Amino acid sequence: AVSLIIVFLQYWYGPTLVKHSMNVRPLSEAEAPNIHQMVEELAQAADVPKPEVCISEINIPNAFAYGRSSKSGHIAITRPILGLLDRDELRAVLGHEMGHIKHNDMLVTAAVSVVPMICYYIALSFMLSRDNDGGGIIIGIFGYVFYLIGQLLVLFISRTREYYADEASVEFGNRPAALVSALYKLSNR
Repeated sequence: AVSLIIVFLQYWYGPTLVKHSMNVRPLSEAEAPNIHQMVEELAQAADVPKPEVCISEINIPNAFAYGRSSKSGHIAITRPILGLLDRDELRAVLGHEMGHIKHNDMLVTAAVSVVPMICYYIALSFMLSRDNDGGGIIIGIFGYVFYLIGQLLVLFISRTREYYADEASVEFGNRPAALVSALYKLSNR
């Protein structure tokens, strides 16, 4: 029950936490009509409602998607990414983020993260139990082992979702070379 409550709170309040921790604000269409046009085109290609376009005032070139579902998605870019990527590269990166929104990756990640958390609390409860006869310690050890396996599962699914988002960007009409070039620039800045 504790695990489910924590994951629900993370899922429900996550967008607000991202907004405040990453210093995100809405980016008006008057400020960046070309970015809004790209996001609109990508949303149509993805067959999802246009996410809110935001800008993050942090000094690292990046883009990210957040929200609760494809119907309440947000795509944020940072100022430094605007000076680093050309138009095709930026559109490919925005397509990648749109892939996360289309596939509801925020919900998938929250759902998968429940498994290791439940294992952790099971292990903790058995390890701290005062009236266990030794069997509780074994169950606790197995709980920790399954917790570690669960964490590996979360990492695996997270990495897989990244590949799907890359694939989605290409499906939305972006050139693979533009995405590769953008990712190279972002990782080697």
